[in-house]
Amino acid sequence: MAGCNGVDSLQVNVLPEFTISGKLEVCEGDIVQYFANDAGANWSVSPTGPVIAGNGSNNINVTWTTGSYVLSAVPANPSLFCNDSAFINVEVIAKPILNNIIGPDSICPGKNFTYSISSNTIGSPFVWDITGGTGNIQSEMGADKDSVIVKWTGAGPWQLSVYQTILLPSGDTCQSLVQMLNVFPYPPPSISGLNAVCVDAEEFYTAGGPGDFQWSISPPSQGTIQSGQGTNMVQILWHGPPNSAILTASNCAGNDQMTITILNPPAKPTITPSGPVEYCLPDMPNNLSLSVPGGYTSYVWLLNGVPTGGTSNTYLIPNGSFTGAGAYIFTVEVSNGICTISSSILILIGDCGGGGGSPPNPIVCDIDFTMNPDPACVNQAVTFTAVPTIAGFQYAWDFGDGFTSFKTPTKHIYTSTGTFSVKLTATLDNICVADTTKMITVNPLPSCTLMPDDTIYCPGDSVQITACGTMSAYQWYKNGNAIPGANSMSYFVKTHGEYWVEVDNSFGCSNNSDSVYIYEHSLPAAKIAGDRSLCADTSSVVSLFFSTVYDINYTYNWSSIPAGATFSPSTSYYTYANLTLPATLPAIYQFVVDVTDTITGCRNSDTICVTFYEKPSFSLPYINICEGTPTTLAPTPIDQTQFSYKWNNGANTPIITVSTPGFYSLTVTDLNNGCSTTVDAGFINPKPDLSLFPLGCDDICLADTFDLYIPLPSNNLA
Repeated sequence: MAGCNGVDSLQVNVLPEFTISGKLEVCEGDIVQYFANDAGANWSVSPTGPVIAGNGSNNINVTWTTGSYVLSAVPANPSLFCNDSAFINVEVIAKPILNNIIGPDSICPGKNFTYSISSNTIGSPFVWDITGGTGNIQSEMGADKDSVIVKWTGAGPWQLSVYQTILLPSGDTCQSLVQMLNVFPYPPPSISGLNAVCVDAEEFYTAGGPGDFQWSISPPSQGTIQSGQGTNMVQILWHGPPNSAILTASNCAGNDQMTITILNPPAKPTITPSGPVEYCLPDMPNNLSLSVPGGYTSYVWLLNGVPTGGTSNTYLIPNGSFTGAGAYIFTVEVSNGICTISSSILILIGDCGGGGGSPPNPIVCDIDFTMNPDPACVNQAVTFTAVPTIAGFQYAWDFGDGFTSFKTPTKHIYTSTGTFSVKLTATLDNICVADTTKMITVNPLPSCTLMPDDTIYCPGDSVQITACGTMSAYQWYKNGNAIPGANSMSYFVKTHGEYWVEVDNSFGCSNNSDSVYIYEHSLPAAKIAGDRSLCADTSSVVSLFFSTVYDINYTYNWSSIPAGATFSPSTSYYTYANLTLPATLPAIYQFVVDVTDTITGCRNSDTICVTFYEKPSFSLPYINICEGTPTTLAPTPIDQTQFSYKWNNGANTPIITVSTPGFYSLTVTDLNNGCSTTVDAGFINPKPDLSLFPLGCDDICLADTFDLYIPLPSNNLA
């Protein structure tokens, strides 16, 4: 404008920003590398705790401990950068702490076993593995897969391992320490007990080791298992005739066998009295003795079934043993060290009517017996009892299938169906031999197969197991325990486990079906994350962000209750829910995600309830004035019982009077729901600050002329 010109230049050096880079969210115990864009840097972390390796270089390794930290770095040569330091915030996530694995540590291979784990963290999956031995993880259960069913194979031992992972926003995982359980096989059974027994001996046998045992005798009718089937100890009643039998104890770890030699009793001794055995009162036995041949290992004398104290082959009867008319049965039990046998003799004292003669015989030489149950079932123990049972009598049973017994009561099992002739012979040596025969019917056991075979279902669903028809009774079992009320031909399974049914046929015979194992899938994870409350204006449109667990095998579907919300996207693990609120608040909406695992077909859902509260509504006159005049600012309405008031200048009363230049706004908070609204009150503008300056020297002479100017601070002054 003045016609003057000139040139000047200024060199500008643009310096780079000093920065550091690395992961912002890491796992406890991780060693993480961080970088700086300077060849040398001095690193520090606050608060202290994590360990830095490589300080003084442009990259370091930090071993992190749980907490929130600030990682800082200072360049070695600050003049090379436009900033003298850099920092990042690092969040260190604690590893899950796992409890012990719950489940059996002694097992039989080939069977299913359930194991479970818990920790201090929910919503993160567990990862299971067989790290020792061989086996299969049959199914994983629970939303976090906190339970598994394992079938161990091979000889063992085995090892089961599990850890838990937390998914970080970066996509990395924070993994717990590994928890392990060592699993060992049951030892094979080892039978202990007598291997040489007598006919009618009742003996106990044990098999070392835990577990369920199945005992068997071959041939089956050579003995009756009185008690203990399924446990490690049984009581067996051995039957004749003399033979060898094989006793077998089996469990899932194997079996053991013992050969049992069954012996007949020794030769039956003949009792020889030293005098008559029949008397007519007033005659009585006097110093009468009884004797049997020697050569036995032991002798026990009894009177009417009660031991007398005699223990040799000769017994001198005390005269006081006879107290009047009656039948006195003396018995001797002899043993060869293994088996015993008895013989009896009757001493009869009668009132012969005073005319001498023979005393009457008081023994009714007749015998009967009972059978329970009758009819019987295959492999069912039948109890046989002589009627009457008289001390001193010897009994001999023939069960009609080639097996015998010499005691009463006794037990016997039949291993095949049919009708058998049972004969009992009762003998009192010097008086009586009686016998009787009865027929017993043995009915077949039912046979039953379940449908379907082993299968797997989704939690919340059920599996119908069906047994054979035409049975008269059903009782379902789970893992060996009767299920109360489960007495139909079909049963709906809703929990995993091993199932079978006990059935009765038309004969009343019972038997177990085969067993099936019902497995359970894990539920897909469906935990919604998002805000549970929101402050908004009535009838306004709001948008909320929700997310759930991501899995590549999951599909998602979002919905709301009541309907009306729209979702974008609606089939992803995250969504924005858009909703027009009603004219009256508060209102509660449920936002639901349905998750389906495309591999298993299992479904799960989660619901988050969101409460929408109304923001306070108030008015405030707007001002735009110059300073100098005090102005009163007052909102409408004013209700300090329902609202709190906060001005941006710090005042907390509803009404304020101001004159200081500046911007004013008021925040009103509803004391009932915590929602706030802020309204601008406007401006108090400052007056211009003007100063006069001489244009040139400020020393002047009288009558001189000079110029004054005002430096204008802005262009909006007039």
